[in-house]
Amino acid sequence: MGQTLSAPITDKHSSSGHDKRFAYGASAMQGWRITMEDAHTTLLNVEDAEGTAFFAVYDGHGGSNVAKYSGEGLHKRIVADKAFAKGDFLAAIKNGFLEMDRALRYDPEYGGDSSGCTAITATITDKNVLYVVCESFAWAALFLLGMVSQHLSFGTSMLRMQYWTPSLFNMYSHTMPCLCACSTPGNFTMYYDSGVTRAGAGNAGDSRAVLGSDGTAIALSNDHKPVNKGSATLGPSLKESRRIVAAGGFVEYGRVNGSLALSRALGDFEFKMNATLGPDDQIVTANPVIVEHKLTEEDEFLVLACDGIWDCMTSQEVVTFVRKGISEKLPLDQLCEMTMDHCLASDSGMTGVGCDNMTMVIVAILNGKTLEEWYEHIAQRVAVRLGPADSKVRPNGDEDPETFNEETAEKEKEKAEATATSTEAEEPKAVETADADKKEEQPESSV
Repeated sequence: MGQTLSAPITDKHSSSGHDKRFAYGASAMQGWRITMEDAHTTLLNVEDAEGTAFFAVYDGHGGSNVAKYSGEGLHKRIVADKAFAKGDFLAAIKNGFLEMDRALRYDPEYGGDSSGCTAITATITDKNVLYVVCESFAWAALFLLGMVSQHLSFGTSMLRMQYWTPSLFNMYSHTMPCLCACSTPGNFTMYYDSGVTRAGAGNAGDSRAVLGSDGTAIALSNDHKPVNKGSATLGPSLKESRRIVAAGGFVEYGRVNGSLALSRALGDFEFKMNATLGPDDQIVTANPVIVEHKLTEEDEFLVLACDGIWDCMTSQEVVTFVRKGISEKLPLDQLCEMTMDHCLASDSGMTGVGCDNMTMVIVAILNGKTLEEWYEHIAQRVAVRLGPADSKVRPNGDEDPETFNEETAEKEKEKAEATATSTEAEEPKAVETADADKKEEQPESSV
């Protein structure tokens, strides 16, 4: 059946762990795909970097080799960089990605490999600041318009679309095999803070990192397309189309040189041939866009997942789903499994949604609590509806607007208590009747 099996493989490979700072649960499932091309990394403490945690999801395409290679080596290159020992984590992460690109290029075992992967990584240092890197791991991920037209029986009109969404890629990948070598557009965002505890996440392609903060989903990645000319919100380093043109390339149909669906990638060396320019300024660059976010007491957990999840659920839906499960004291790896089961398609229809490999990692941010205390803390907050994602119903039964927060929750709680006290004062006989046999043991009411 083209790029899918006749029935999904739902066996899951799950793991979990925790220390004094973080806990994690992870799971991966092949699903409808013919092979499992994802890889993931979960390290509470990176070797040779005490106090540094590293989590990543690598979403492979065209094979699993590059995803596995990256999963085994990217974190090692980051912490081995001289800048890391000096506390310059932005430089260390950038250098780690560029070194990975060089290693892939010159490794004789992988130099001719046509597979690639998107990646989402989270690096959390002993200073608790989250770094999110934006990088697309595409290895020689090209499809030529002429090749595609041979497989597209209804003509080339679809090729003239400004953008291809992940769903469209899935929809037509079985019709156009050459399309399977392409990554969908990357995602990223940027935050800058010099705070105390540092964590970092790097996004490659359409995998995503989302922070659950008081029940609200905070996206650590946005769509990354070659046509991005730069903006105040995304930062000056995202002037993708300007860099491409300056290096001698062009953007057509939302693609680099009318071909590649992403503008930052590991590999794709055909687009890195300008000898007069450095690696940062090539048509396609491996230079990552890095997010820096200071973790706060409101930050409860981090979710890393490939597009097999995000094609099916929004960031807020995932955060709401996970937080509800946490409030019910469910293990984090089980929550990953439940999310994947929820996203899995009942059949491998034309849309392709729910038919991809799925990998998900949930990282609990303990903030000085034990794991048990963390579970209880979130359960209590969900119980009093703290955070807009907890429920669409307030404690008094009214619809919960998106602006419903801790302050409004406290007011509702006080209002409910006042109402209960008033009712108690108006109906003393009913209360006394219910507890008549215990009346002598009860202290006098202050009401």
